[in-house]
Amino acid sequence: MSIFYRIFFPIIAIVLSPYYLRRMLRRGGYGNKIAYRLGRWPELGPKKSGAKRIWIQAVSVGEVSSISKLLNSLSEEKNIEIVLSGTTSTGLNFAESKFGHLLAAYGPFPLDWVLFSSQAWKKIDPDLVVMVDSELWPEHFQQARNRGIPIFIINARLSDRTFSRLIKLKGFHSLLFPENLTVVTASERQYARWQVLGLSDKEIYTSGNLKIDSVDRNRFTSSKRNQLIDEFGFQESSIVLAGISTWKGEEKLLIEIVQTLRLENLDIRLLLVPRHAERREEVMGTLRTCELPIQKHFNFMTSVWKGVSENSRSFAPRNHKHPIDYSTKFHEHDDYSLSSHGHDYADGKHQHSEYTPKGHHHPEHTEEIHSHSFDHRLSLDPVSGLPD
Repeated sequence: MSIFYRIFFPIIAIVLSPYYLRRMLRRGGYGNKIAYRLGRWPELGPKKSGAKRIWIQAVSVGEVSSISKLLNSLSEEKNIEIVLSGTTSTGLNFAESKFGHLLAAYGPFPLDWVLFSSQAWKKIDPDLVVMVDSELWPEHFQQARNRGIPIFIINARLSDRTFSRLIKLKGFHSLLFPENLTVVTASERQYARWQVLGLSDKEIYTSGNLKIDSVDRNRFTSSKRNQLIDEFGFQESSIVLAGISTWKGEEKLLIEIVQTLRLENLDIRLLLVPRHAERREEVMGTLRTCELPIQKHFNFMTSVWKGVSENSRSFAPRNHKHPIDYSTKFHEHDDYSLSSHGHDYADGKHQHSEYTPKGHHHPEHTEEIHSHSFDHRLSLDPVSGLPD
C-alpha cells in the first residue's frame, strides 16, 4: 500500500498544485525556508550524550499555542531536544517568536513524499514523533515505522466529515494507523471514534482539550485586561464575545448572537479574528451588511489602532474626545498574538472546530466551553448561542 501511495502522491500533488499555490501566494510568507519543505533541513549534528530528540508537528498558530505548556515543560528536561515543524507561515512565525530559543531546530514540515520525507528524517533523526490535532501523513508514518520510532497524536480530534471519510478508507488504515501509533484524544467521544477505526484500548488515551487547557488565566491580571478593553474602545462593563480563528459563515452566526443580545439591552461587543487574512474583504462585507459599527485593527504588537465608523467613515482611537461606540472589532489572524490575548480578556469565546460545518456544537466540547471559556457574566447555550 505504501508503494501505491508513493506512486500516486506526486500525480495528485501536480493536479492540486494550482489551487494550493494560489492560496500560498495570497497568504504570503511561504518562501521562508522553502527548502525545508523539500526535505532539505540543516544538519542538526549529533545528539547530546543520553539525550532524546522529539520531533513535533503543529500545523498553525492554534496548534502551536495549544502545546505551549508542553514545550515549556519539555525544554526544562536537560536530556530532551525539541524539533518543531509547522505548515503555515503564521504558525512558523509564532513558533519562532515564542519558542525559538527552546528549540534545537524549527521549520516547515516536508512534503509527504518519500524523497522529501526521507531526507528530513535523516537530518532530524528523532527518537519520538508527535503530531498535534490528528494529522495523518502516510509517508511520515512509514519513515517512523521503518526506523522503529514511536508516533504520538496528541489532542486527537476527528470532525464528523473526517471520521466518515476514514471509515470509508478502510483499505488505507494500515498506512494511516501503523502499529507504532499511540493516540491521546481530546474527549471520551473522540476516544470512541478512534476505537471504531480499529485502534485498541492500549493504543488510545484521553487527556482533554489542550487548546482550552493552554490558556493561563493567572498571567492576565484584571488591570491588564481593563487596559486592553479600554484600548479597544470597550467599556469596563461591556461583555466581550471573541470569535477566534473563524471560518466562513461563523462571523454571521456571532453577529446574530450579538444583535439578539443587544435587543435585550446588554452591552455586548464582538471581537473577530478570522483565521485567514485574505478573507478580510469578505468579512468586512458581512459586517457592513449587518450595519454594525466597525473598528479595523492590523497590528496589535505596536498598538496602532484604526477605527472605522460605518456612519462617519472616520478614524478615532479610544481616548478621542468623542470616542465612537464601536460594536465590532475586526482583526486579521496574521496578527497571531491577538488570538492569545482574545482568549485572555474576552468573557465569551468561539473558536473554529468547536462547531460542525452546519454550525452545531460538537457534544464533546460542551462541557469544555462552559467550564473553561466563559466567566460568570455570560453563559451561552452551545446550540443556539443564546443566553441560558
